[in-house]
Amino acid sequence: MKKTEQLTTHNLDILYRVIPYAQEDYKASLLLRDEILRAPLGMNIFDEDLSDEINQIHFGAFMDTQLIGILVLMEQGSSYKVRQVATKDNYRGLGIGSRLVGLAETWAMDHKIYKIVLHARITAITFYEKLGYVSEGALFSEIGIPHMSMYKVL
Repeated sequence: MKKTEQLTTHNLDILYRVIPYAQEDYKASLLLRDEILRAPLGMNIFDEDLSDEINQIHFGAFMDTQLIGILVLMEQGSSYKVRQVATKDNYRGLGIGSRLVGLAETWAMDHKIYKIVLHARITAITFYEKLGYVSEGALFSEIGIPHMSMYKVL
């Protein structure tokens, strides 16, 4: 993956790039993840242990200076784990999440890792299947909602 990548989608110029840990854009990513992934469940991301995030790769999608999409990639043995993928509500359906997943896959291959794993919310299983991910095992509960383990060999 290049350091930054500018794409035009649906007549929108979207910049994709890695977000450095503990900088302003990282703080914006926490707010976006909280808004989309935690607050609807009555949870707060700031109640979680975020200390290991310094070792994770954060990919962001930006319109001008506004963060509109996020994906976190975590090394997990001989694979990478995709986690906390979120796109602002009014930007869903434009391919932003798919592009973020593609960037994570490229990052993994560039670092000689050829398997991505993830825990998909039940509502996101079809999204990941369209991207070539395969379900394994049975549904399980994570943060109080149903999830499915999925993987993709790159």
